[in-house]
Amino acid sequence: MIPYFRPDALMLIQGPVDIGPITLQNIAIQPWGVMVALAFFIASWVGQQHAKKRGIDPKVYADIVVWMAGGALVFGHLGHVLYEPESYLADPIKLLQVWNGLSSMGGFFGCTVLAIIYFRRQGITPFKGGDILMIALAMGYVFGRLGCFIVHDHPGKTVDEVSPIVASTLGFLAVQYPDRERIEQKGSKELEKHPKNWTKLQKRGETAGWTDDRLAYEVGLESWHIPRKAVGSKRFDLGLMDALLAFTVFLILSLLARKPRPEGFLLALTPLMYMPVRLFWDTLRNEDLSQQDTRYGGFTPAQYGAVIMIILGVVTMSFALKKAKWPAEGTKEWTPPAGD
Repeated sequence: MIPYFRPDALMLIQGPVDIGPITLQNIAIQPWGVMVALAFFIASWVGQQHAKKRGIDPKVYADIVVWMAGGALVFGHLGHVLYEPESYLADPIKLLQVWNGLSSMGGFFGCTVLAIIYFRRQGITPFKGGDILMIALAMGYVFGRLGCFIVHDHPGKTVDEVSPIVASTLGFLAVQYPDRERIEQKGSKELEKHPKNWTKLQKRGETAGWTDDRLAYEVGLESWHIPRKAVGSKRFDLGLMDALLAFTVFLILSLLARKPRPEGFLLALTPLMYMPVRLFWDTLRNEDLSQQDTRYGGFTPAQYGAVIMIILGVVTMSFALKKAKWPAEGTKEWTPPAGD
């Protein structure tokens, strides 16, 4: 069982601060943002190393990061619409708020299209480019999902809600959410450190008559971002589980990449390894903590996306197995052209 933890953001500006005509509120470096930035950096580095060994200009995998970051943000947000359709219909302007709500599956589909366009522009076949990209993506995804884990933004079902087999097999990955006493202790410390940050709670009408313990409890919930129904529960953390899955995929791809493989083989194999497990992961998605549990015929949008990705993987593999192995014997490591 993993004890609940959540690193505090690194506060850069304790607002409000007036700078000329501009008033800045609290500005902080969030742990999730740091992990996502690290994910793109590491993915790019991994891609560059594999490209260099295979005689491809590593700059290709430095530049593609911009395309993938944009695709993950825009298409990931569009994919999130399927989880909260009523919310977006009620407030369409949220469609433009690409930072507010992301779906990994939407990002996968969008980035696939962008990667094909990008590789063709670089004169690289999408199969070759995709083989390397999958290795890089898997490693980057590990850090991205670890970012989700350290802020616990994908809490799953409680251990008590799943079958005994699942509980006994995967229960050690569950997170023990703090009880009320521990949350009150957290809130008391926050009130001592940053009393002005919590005046908004005191201004609300419902705080009238609150005891100090009640105020500390509410501050603790808000500062730790704990859903009220999760207090004291033992829940699977889908961010952690996805990170472990991605790391397993990365290890397998890295081992297979040591020898020449048919062009597109690693590209096709990746969804065939990842998506079946992802189908199961989504059966552990919570249905009691948020509105992001919209189902279509009993299945989540991600599960439908996973099935489509598996089909695409099978089709891609059927083409890949007919292609020649690469890198071809005698392929030299990429070196910068003279004069660069």
